[in-house]
Amino acid sequence: MASKEDCDPLDIKFIGDIAARDMSTVAMREGIPWGADIDTYGLGASSYCLLFSSHIDVVQGSVSKRWRPIKPLRRHWNKKLWDTLFDTLLNSDGKNQNKFAGSHPNSLRAL
Repeated sequence: MASKEDCDPLDIKFIGDIAARDMSTVAMREGIPWGADIDTYGLGASSYCLLFSSHIDVVQGSVSKRWRPIKPLRRHWNKKLWDTLFDTLLNSDGKNQNKFAGSHPNSLRAL
């Protein structure tokens, strides 16, 4: 039996879906266990809602297999910044949560 100190909340996984289809994470859509990636997806969906004033709708690229928003960014927006943000948040698998602790904020500052 694991002690309370040995349990990492980021390692907890769930199986299933939620009622609102437009808020289903990538893992939920693919039918795989999900955990903290629901938080990164929610952050991406919230950012999208602030930019477009509508709920996010995502599609999986046929070649890259990476998930991205269907609606294209406006040409005067910082495309590199928003593409990086959405790619990172929508394609989080919940396995490498520590990567959000330092590398991505620093890479976003560089943009």
